[in-house]
Amino acid sequence: MATLVEAHDLGRSFLTDSTETTVLRSVTLTVDEAEFVTIMGPSGSGKSTLLHCLSGMDRPSRGTVKLGTTDLFRVSEKERTLLRRDSPAAWPSPTHSAGGRSPRSGSERP
Repeated sequence: MATLVEAHDLGRSFLTDSTETTVLRSVTLTVDEAEFVTIMGPSGSGKSTLLHCLSGMDRPSRGTVKLGTTDLFRVSEKERTLLRRDSPAAWPSPTHSAGGRSPRSGSERP
């Protein structure tokens, strides 16, 4: 079975004023073809940040993310967009750019 998405030692931190907030710490996961994955947790636990890093919409502070065999952050933004568009993985649309549409309708092609 082929691997769709693979993250290794993923981390994401944000710096506000002089305070660093770590949202993701050493996340490693593999999602293979035909698997369904649910990410659950309380508000503010990093679910959306994780999805944005896994899809290439946000750059992690450390670690790697591969879509198939391609390292998402070793290709251009345009290539990342095309990979995301053509991937069999169903990526959510960011809430701020989905225009009120559901994540599913935001990911459908016109």
